Amino acid sequence: MIKVHHLFYSYDDQNMPVLKNIHMEIHEGEHVALIGPNGCGKTTLIKHLNALFSPGGGAVVVDGMDTRDHKNLKEIRCRVGMVFQNPDNQIVISPAISSLDEEFSTRYCTISSRSLIGC
Repeated sequence: MIKVHHLFYSYDDQNMPVLKNIHMEIHEGEHVALIGPNGCGKTTLIKHLNALFSPGGGAVVVDGMDTRDHKNLKEIRCRVGMVFQNPDNQIVISPAISSLDEEFSTRYCTISSRSLIGC
């Protein structure tokens, strides 16, 4: 589960927050589409969910792990994926998982090989 509570974020060069008092929960098994006009903060929010950005205020918690805690970063990034708007900027993997993919995922993301089947 992903929990976002009182999330605030401002870029260094801006006085006004880009994200202001955001609250949301995403439960296991849910699929979420974040839509809105350009510049409304969608990408900024998503970068908080996989710990690429750290909250300026509030908290983002992924499966009980706070995104501000650096020891959790690798595991959070293995659990939270995102699909970019421009398909030319993303990697698409075929349904057949290679042994190299399986080795990487099981070694670095604490995912069992059984979990990879059918991804």
